[in-house]
Amino acid sequence: MSHPTLRQILRYLHGECEAAEVESITTHLGICSACRQEAEEEGEFDRRVRRAMEPAPAPPPLVDRIRRRLADEARAEALRRSTTGSRAALAAAAAFALIALLAVANPGGLVTALRPAGGSAVPAAHHYHGQLVCLGCARVGMGLDGQRRCLGRAGDREHVTGLQTADGALWRLAENEAVRPLLGQPELRGQRVHLEARAYPEIGYLGVVAVHPL
Repeated sequence: MSHPTLRQILRYLHGECEAAEVESITTHLGICSACRQEAEEEGEFDRRVRRAMEPAPAPPPLVDRIRRRLADEARAEALRRSTTGSRAALAAAAAFALIALLAVANPGGLVTALRPAGGSAVPAAHHYHGQLVCLGCARVGMGLDGQRRCLGRAGDREHVTGLQTADGALWRLAENEAVRPLLGQPELRGQRVHLEARAYPEIGYLGVVAVHPL
């Protein structure tokens, strides 16, 4: 065999040659000192490159410091979520409790009884146009056919009839004589309505004064 090229030697060192070529080059390296030396030098260079590319382990003190930092951040994030969630849940529960209490104490005058903090005047009534929807189903993008079939469950405050205005906003309807017929008929979901109502955006409620036909 003639002297192998550098390309052949590299393929030989990387195990990319066929069995017959491996046997031929091995035999030649056994009798040719010049090619054997070249193969040894290329092999050593290849090993150095591979060692240089191996990732070095991080020092143990650095690993410990990173782990402590991650653990601290995880605890802080869990505490933040817990605190935020608790505050939101308490605020919602307080709003629902207030509305339920007022509805029991004064069913016909719930809207009048709902006043902003500080004793300021009851907000003026405005006109709201939109369609009746199941609030819980609308939030997840369910179609009107599904919304009409959704009856909710006793005590369920999500899957109840509400109003969706043209801008996509969802409003709960404070139960009173004006809207009670709408709330009790899921088959009306999808119907467009024109409400005269007072808005309480801080709790997402409309206090309906009158329902006007479209």
